[in-house]
Amino acid sequence: MLYNLSDGTETPVTQEVGKAYSVSIAVSPAAEWVATSEQRDGEDYEIWVIEVASGTERQITSNDEADTNPVWSPDGSRLLYSSGEICGPMTCRTAAQHR
Repeated sequence: MLYNLSDGTETPVTQEVGKAYSVSIAVSPAAEWVATSEQRDGEDYEIWVIEVASGTERQITSNDEADTNPVWSPDGSRLLYSSGEICGPMTCRTAAQHR
């Protein structure tokens, strides 16, 4: 949910997809995108990006390890996240451009 401090409204960002748990969320610098690490239906955590205006989702990672803690680059074109996929836990990598 996005909470608007000025008027107290809440806007859903993600769609309900079975059982989903988010452990970390990052809003892009221009506030157009939200990156989240989600566990859906018992799978491991993967990185997703959601366009705030439309709610359109795109899965960024898909592997057998947990991907968490997304952080946007200052220009909003890349994501840095932790992944256990390559050299063990907490390996940081950049995702391909999300758009």
